[in-house]
Amino acid sequence: QWGWLVLYMCIYGILQYTPLQHAANMVVLRDRYRPEGQFYSRGDGESNHMVCKGFTDVTVPVDDRPVVILESMEVLGQALAMKGVHDALSRVGIVCAYDRAGFGWSPRSKNASRTPNNVATELHAMLNDNEVWVNIPPRIGTVAPNRTRVVGGNLGYVMVGHSLGSIYARRYAYLWPKEVSALVMWDGVPSQSTSQAGADKLQPTVFDSGKVSPFLMDVCSKYLEPMGILDLFLKPQFIYGLFGANTTNITSAPPQGIGQGFWRMTSRMLFRDWCPAVMQEFADMYQGGSPGIFQVVDADLQGYKMPMFAWARQRSMYMGTESVEENYQLEGVDACSNTVSRIENNVTDHPEGTGGWQCVQFAVVNYALSPYKNPHKRTCKVVGQPQLGSNNPCTDISRSITGGTEIAPMQGPQVVAELVDTVLDAWSAVGYSTTFPSNPFAFMIQGFSPGLCFTGGCTQPVAAWRTQFIADVMAVLGPRHSSVVNIEVMLGPTPCPLTSTRTPAGVVG
Repeated sequence: QWGWLVLYMCIYGILQYTPLQHAANMVVLRDRYRPEGQFYSRGDGESNHMVCKGFTDVTVPVDDRPVVILESMEVLGQALAMKGVHDALSRVGIVCAYDRAGFGWSPRSKNASRTPNNVATELHAMLNDNEVWVNIPPRIGTVAPNRTRVVGGNLGYVMVGHSLGSIYARRYAYLWPKEVSALVMWDGVPSQSTSQAGADKLQPTVFDSGKVSPFLMDVCSKYLEPMGILDLFLKPQFIYGLFGANTTNITSAPPQGIGQGFWRMTSRMLFRDWCPAVMQEFADMYQGGSPGIFQVVDADLQGYKMPMFAWARQRSMYMGTESVEENYQLEGVDACSNTVSRIENNVTDHPEGTGGWQCVQFAVVNYALSPYKNPHKRTCKVVGQPQLGSNNPCTDISRSITGGTEIAPMQGPQVVAELVDTVLDAWSAVGYSTTFPSNPFAFMIQGFSPGLCFTGGCTQPVAAWRTQFIADVMAVLGPRHSSVVNIEVMLGPTPCPLTSTRTPAGVVG
């Protein structure tokens, strides 16, 4: 009897203690982590939190290039989930990131569903029904800061969407095409994968992995958060577990991570609005009689008139697979078939190889009537024209080669540099070039490998040649780029010739 009494008292004590301690913790966190941006009316009587900054590098001339709007991924939904990219891009332009309703410092929507229409409409109200100002630091040789209003202007915005955020960005571009100059999709979520029959839904992997589900978030909303269990007992598994093995790197000081931004972001995931916001965003996108994703199907099929750029992760940290190893279907058709990816000749057009999730991104970038054409790949097949040697730039995507995953905007300078480059390409497409120290680039050396193709006079092993070549390139680039450059030398698909000769000058023929 005494044992049951002690157990009862322990359980009663915990149930009394945890809500009170949780409430005290929330008071501390609310005071410790104040919002960094401003609040702007979103049209439903509430206001969303948005952070805008621009031209923070005082050596960069200020111009009127399009403002970049960042739409963050599912589950996180905060401006801080874009912090790495936000900090880098705002050196050379004006960039705004915001907290969607229910995430970060933005209050949850009590009436409107979280369909793409409603999310896009709220963002439109924020940008058009408010005066959004950015204080630009004074340039070298000047004293007064430049206070600039954030408006779409004649060029419109560059809308950037990460994962589920790509759906919201595309919806904005469809509803207000004159306000958007370019679209940038990072791990863009396709729409044609979802039919009324529910076939082959390509949902973000965080949902498929089981780390987040409507049932789990419902339990969180009703019990785990209000009772303080999430805060006091489940935080490492439930919150930090979303970032996997990357947590240590993300908490590093910028630019290696986002530093205090991580603790600021995760602190807001302990407040009352987060669990129901995640649950509602997923449910309104994929569930019910009329899932929100259907709102973008017709627009994607019709095509977008502004140029579009896409980036694909290298691996999935939630599924534990390399992206090129995954198999996807859109409406029952292999995503890598040319009817979906629109790649006519993969070996010739994209000799680095394309597969899996990359094919899905080719399908997404081809939603645009003017998908990004890679000026450095001029061998793509065009009907009626010679395939090789002609000036036919390829439709292309950016493929991560530095380990980019689902949380790429927070992963560190190398992955962030890949994402930054897609926005620089978007700016370039509308007439604004940028010199940026972390531009990723690639080039191909066409030839054959020493030590494999012939023996006499050229005996250096392939691995040794590759190591030396990388060292030589790094020496040319200099120490300024040592922390932001990743060089990978890969063997191409071209087989070695059966015979080879050497001329007296040492040129292989």
